[in-house]
Amino acid sequence: MTTAPRPPGPRARCWILAAALLGTAVTPAPSLAHPLLDQAKGQAERAEFERALLTLAKAESEAVLTRDDVVELYLQRAMIHFALRLTSAMAADLELVATLEPKLALDPGLPPEVRAAFPTRAEQLALRVDGESRPQSVRLHLQVFGLRTDLVRGVKLSARPRGGEWISGETSELEIGAQPGETVEYYAVAYGPGGAELITLGSWSEPRSLTPAPVGALQADEESSDVGWWIAGGVAVAAVAATVGILLATSSETTQLSAPMIER
Repeated sequence: MTTAPRPPGPRARCWILAAALLGTAVTPAPSLAHPLLDQAKGQAERAEFERALLTLAKAESEAVLTRDDVVELYLQRAMIHFALRLTSAMAADLELVATLEPKLALDPGLPPEVRAAFPTRAEQLALRVDGESRPQSVRLHLQVFGLRTDLVRGVKLSARPRGGEWISGETSELEIGAQPGETVEYYAVAYGPGGAELITLGSWSEPRSLTPAPVGALQADEESSDVGWWIAGGVAVAAVAATVGILLATSSETTQLSAPMIER
């Protein structure tokens, strides 16, 4: 005869409730949180953990979320996984939280296992844009950095020649018409679950700017450097040849030819 597993006891349920207190400075107030997150929280408080996980999965895949919603979603899921003793899943959720909020202060009342699993030196989500100059255009490259870059579900890159028309694309590479050495303005956004804006680099009203090196500038430097080496090498060879010629002339005047000597 098999018995159904007992649900977590009161202490575990208290830890689920304590999860709602995590990061109160960055998570939304209950009245502002997405309804699905409130629903999952209520299910967890009643120890309906499997139903709570399904509700959070629905919120992650179907709901329209804010950045704060995403943080709270993974905090709730981490605590549910801990209550179910799924420590690896809990640690993975805490990594997602730390990617967004690496300096999040955990509630002192949480279990030591939870506090120890939170990455203390996580690399926060960040964006970087580099420019590559071409004969009549500039190609921009957007890169995403962080502990868990899989949190990013999409990006948007917008650019223009300074003062020109914006060109946008949901892509990590964008090419716009620009003259060699012309300054380009840009901004970028990374989106997470539910279309939440996780991080931005610049904005439409306050864009970033870069000025790629003109095409062929590096090549010209390398070519001039090569020419310099050829000139320097030619001078050195001529100097060595002159020195050898002097030595040979001197040797011919002072040295007498003789039969080879055999050492015994």
